[in-house]
Amino acid sequence: MPDPPSDITISYGPTYNRNLKRLNLREATQQKLDKAWNEILTAVRENPDIPDPYFAGDPIPRNNREVYKLRVADPDHSRGAQKGLRLIYWWRRTERELVGLYLYPKSEKEDVTQREIDSARSAFVSANPVTKRP
Repeated sequence: MPDPPSDITISYGPTYNRNLKRLNLREATQQKLDKAWNEILTAVRENPDIPDPYFAGDPIPRNNREVYKLRVADPDHSRGAQKGLRLIYWWRRTERELVGLYLYPKSEKEDVTQREIDSARSAFVSANPVTKRP
């Protein structure tokens, strides 16, 4: 996983960690994922309120521009970003924290539901009691 700049923390929720373990990414895809996290960091550092969607992904509606979906290529399965993985993360501006919520192949599901997002956020907060609630 990438090393975050000292002013921004990267954390991973229990759902994300389960997804990552289940996917068992090989080296080339893991490198793409690490690069994606580094690009997200750069985008939120440059503009925390409206990160560049090319690098940070698209905000998921109904989440106050806090939850984003980014497409990540999966070269180990010969899939570009369009058909590859989906990284769902939570940009907690006030806390200066990025939280990985979901990681899944597009071939398994098109989108996560609002209920799934809320559940993953709650699971993260429950697993990190010092973290403020959304």
